[in-house]
Amino acid sequence: MGTRELFRGLIIDEETLTDLIPEARWKSSGSMSEDNAPPRPFGVIRYGLTTPGMGEVKRGTVTIWIHDELGDYGLINSVLERLYGTLNGREHVADGEGNELVLVEWQNDSGDLYDPGYKTITRNTTFNLIGKGV
Repeated sequence: MGTRELFRGLIIDEETLTDLIPEARWKSSGSMSEDNAPPRPFGVIRYGLTTPGMGEVKRGTVTIWIHDELGDYGLINSVLERLYGTLNGREHVADGEGNELVLVEWQNDSGDLYDPGYKTITRNTTFNLIGKGV
């Protein structure tokens, strides 16, 4: 297991999130395309830049995109609020194999967006990840 699996586990182990978007609909950005998107709503976890830290500890970013049918952003907003409550400030989540999320900290939320590829409304939220194995 690595920090990506640790981070995904924080999401899919949270019942208040999987009540809105089932576990199977939380995807990594490299696992899907416009042709094989899951039913709406769905979440896409996209890892960004990793930068040096101190020793084994590095800093990275992760952006979570929430997609839904055209219409109201209410469900998307609820998911973003629950992601913030579940993830922001989480500390010392380890897998026993040397990987550890030392800190997860919220960075920002996007405005309301439209995705022409998936033909969905969408918003995203970005978190900083500090840890070993990031």
